[in-house]
Amino acid sequence: MFVRPCILIVDPPVDGGISSRKLVLESAKFNVIATYSCDEALATLERFPRVHAVVLNAILHEHECASLLHDIREKYPVPVRLLVGHVERAETLDADYFVDNYSPRVLLETLHRVFPPEQEPGLGPKDIESSSVSQPSLAG
Repeated sequence: MFVRPCILIVDPPVDGGISSRKLVLESAKFNVIATYSCDEALATLERFPRVHAVVLNAILHEHECASLLHDIREKYPVPVRLLVGHVERAETLDADYFVDNYSPRVLLETLHRVFPPEQEPGLGPKDIESSSVSQPSLAG
């Protein structure tokens, strides 16, 4: 049985609307829980700790991003942590993948490589080979 991956997104609040990222992901057949702050994301993870991935918008303050990514790694069984947007020191953040622009196409390509359509999601991230997506370096 195919299980749609559930993605928790953390975006800044949108005046009078919902996140366009949420609409893009739902259109691609992902289940999406949208949150609009790091505190709301943590509260949501308390209620729904078994999401398949967290997509975090880097427009949030870098310290908040770092703290949230660390808390998720330490406390929740989330297999994939993906940071979207430009970050000065991305390699210092505890994310599995970085998408350095806000292109919906690149985000979907990344998520479809991690969670191929029409297949069960794996237990962890898959290798991604794309020039616009990077994994943090493990070197010193």
